[in-house]
Amino acid sequence: MEHVHVNHAHPTPKLYVIIFAALMVFTLLTVAAAFQDFGRLNNVIALAIAGVKTVLVVLFFMHVKYGSRLTKLFAAAGFLWLAILIGFTLGDTESRRGAKNAQTPTGWAPLPVDAKEPGAPAVSHGGAHQQTEGQH
Repeated sequence: MEHVHVNHAHPTPKLYVIIFAALMVFTLLTVAAAFQDFGRLNNVIALAIAGVKTVLVVLFFMHVKYGSRLTKLFAAAGFLWLAILIGFTLGDTESRRGAKNAQTPTGWAPLPVDAKEPGAPAVSHGGAHQQTEGQH
């Protein structure tokens, strides 16, 4: 069998360098954004920058731009599924953050200093070990 090579468009080395430079710029933008406080938009901004970088990698370095319609369909389906998962995750975390009067645990609370229960550890806020009469 003879292999028939259809002349498909491929990215040039110059385009690879341009895409690489764009990825480096977006990486610097990611680092700069990490040191800024955008409030509730922190996750949105970080995911938007990551999304642009992902699209560049998938389109050019993975050759999806030059692939068949079926390849593009599966790549788009993957992005759609990822968007659904991220949307559910962000919706869950944001609803937990904004819940008013929610009974959410706040972590381990310290024992009170005047714990009178038998066998309760003595809690000392002083620097040295404090002993009462009869303790060794």
